[in-house]
Amino acid sequence: MSSKEKKVQEPIQYMTILDENHALKDQVQNLRARLEEGEELKRAISEGDQDALEFPGPEGDLIFTLNSADHAYRTLIETMNEGIVTLAFDGTILYCNLHFTELLRMPPQTIVGSSIYLFIAPENEIIFKALLEKGREKGEINLLAEGGLSVPVYLSISSLRTKESQNAWCIVVTDMTAIKKSEEQIVRSEEKYRNIVETANEGILIINDEAVVTYANKKLTDMLGYSLEEGIGKPIWGFISEEGKYIVKVNIEKGRQGINGSYELKLISKDGSPLWTLISTKALFDKDGKFLDSLNILTDINERKKTE
Repeated sequence: MSSKEKKVQEPIQYMTILDENHALKDQVQNLRARLEEGEELKRAISEGDQDALEFPGPEGDLIFTLNSADHAYRTLIETMNEGIVTLAFDGTILYCNLHFTELLRMPPQTIVGSSIYLFIAPENEIIFKALLEKGREKGEINLLAEGGLSVPVYLSISSLRTKESQNAWCIVVTDMTAIKKSEEQIVRSEEKYRNIVETANEGILIINDEAVVTYANKKLTDMLGYSLEEGIGKPIWGFISEEGKYIVKVNIEKGRQGINGSYELKLISKDGSPLWTLISTKALFDKDGKFLDSLNILTDINERKKTE
């Protein structure tokens, strides 16, 4: 493969990493949406706004009433995808459902009757106590499962006041492991992307829907002789030759339609000298399909154009 062909194909890896990054972010959004749905269900039940639940079944919808239906309510609690815990005034665990025992990887007889603080990471105890004191609060902490395994969870705490106890709590515990892993993957992917971009042999340029520069890597600033401060936030037209502006406008419009491609363009360096580049473009859209930015990979072909 010639060096020219290699240069044209290299930008594909940037596009691939960017697509993977967007997929990971969509996954985190979906997981957080499910978390919010579970939280809203819990709120509706606890405040009396919800007195029945409807689930699709093989022979039609199944209706579970909550008022005066202790068995159905208990079954619902036991089969929820969130952990449920009730605490006495001193933090003793009075009850936990099956999912909470699965989170801790311990049998219920080991958990019920024990102090909740045995299962909370030491560095999170102060945070947890503050959440309890407020009586109705939400927050993220780490639980300690069997073998000292740390489990990131999201808590939704409600105060329970009964004749037996004036200070007790009901806690809905949502496992955040999948979300945290996805977020870590995003961070690693973005770090990998940044490293590749900053050490690339090509110039990397991102412009928004108004053709304003929102990002440029060091290679591009070296190619044109500008500093980052002189380029970021400026319209791209000041860096393009007069005859090239029409070409860029046409390709920006193609990007808005989701059409990606490559084309040659003459830029103007800071010292006024021409710089010929081969540009590969990638249109970026939000989840609703609205055009956001254009990612551009610029390869220096100045020597080739001089030869031609």
